[in-house]
Amino acid sequence: MSHYAAAISWRGSGKDKRVSRGSARIVHQLLMKHARLIALAFSCALTVPLAAQTLPGVSDEETTIYLSRGGIEQIEFGEGDIAFVRDGTNRWYRIAFSEGCLTGNFSRQDPAVFDTRGGNRVDRLTTVRFPRSGRSCLIDSIRRSETPPMMDSKSRVPID
Repeated sequence: MSHYAAAISWRGSGKDKRVSRGSARIVHQLLMKHARLIALAFSCALTVPLAAQTLPGVSDEETTIYLSRGGIEQIEFGEGDIAFVRDGTNRWYRIAFSEGCLTGNFSRQDPAVFDTRGGNRVDRLTTVRFPRSGRSCLIDSIRRSETPPMMDSKSRVPID
């Protein structure tokens, strides 16, 4: 048993789960010793989601694509794990797939099948299948977008 596990051992049995004073003191000492590391980890965890928020021509808010409005009409792949889809009402959306999903042995000519599990909307719970490559991707983010540069050369939307 490591010294960390021993420091957090419980005293008593049954419903009595109080930590002994010696154990509490050791835990306190460990926390104080590693306070900087804990603070750094916590601050990094807070900043990671904020880094991907502001993109020109892309909404900062997550959204849902409702298939009752005509379904998905078109998909255009950006760089990395980014794709742009156009719905039946001619609205564009920027979809970020799970990291690394569209890399490696993947053909961007592969048709996309949006598995909504019987629902009428595409959201972060939707799985996107690419049948030719046998790949399935999860969606990390869906945000409204202006027309992507693949369709409009004057677009300010980044493709990555």
